[in-house]
Amino acid sequence: KILSNYNTKNNNLSIEASKSEQFLVILIENDNIDEFQTYLSQTNTKFNTKININKYILLHQIKELELIEFAALCGSIKIFKFLLNQISEFPFGLKNFAVCGGNYEIIHIIEQNRQYSDSLIFNEDTLKMAIMFHQNEIFDYLIESFNIEFGADCYNACVKSNNFVILNKYIEN
Repeated sequence: KILSNYNTKNNNLSIEASKSEQFLVILIENDNIDEFQTYLSQTNTKFNTKININKYILLHQIKELELIEFAALCGSIKIFKFLLNQISEFPFGLKNFAVCGGNYEIIHIIEQNRQYSDSLIFNEDTLKMAIMFHQNEIFDYLIESFNIEFGADCYNACVKSNNFVILNKYIEN
């Protein structure tokens, strides 16, 4: 009987955690900064909390993102700026999720902060993310601004993601 009560209690906690995670996802997707701040303060949620995204987004075997990474992915500028002022370290994938999200303001903020962390330097991995998410204008911006080499991995990303716009551009060259 004790074991069955324990399992029921754990299942209820798991359900509650899932509901709170879903609520966070909704707040971030809608860039609802007021409710987001209220929720964090009422629940004592840490700013570097990770959320399980594989329920919501199929993202190349990435299962969890920090809140700021998810905000960048969603292009949620208000929540992104808020979290940026709260964190002490930049998550390694932040630049990639910013590119995937396609919000130029977030990308420019990362550019301005790249001297503080090597994890914010745009590179070929960032190009691949732009290719895979069909952020072709951002891809062009990264190539022009940072002189990143278009290598074999980028060709492969074009084929895997059916991004024939970028592929055609580089086949011609």
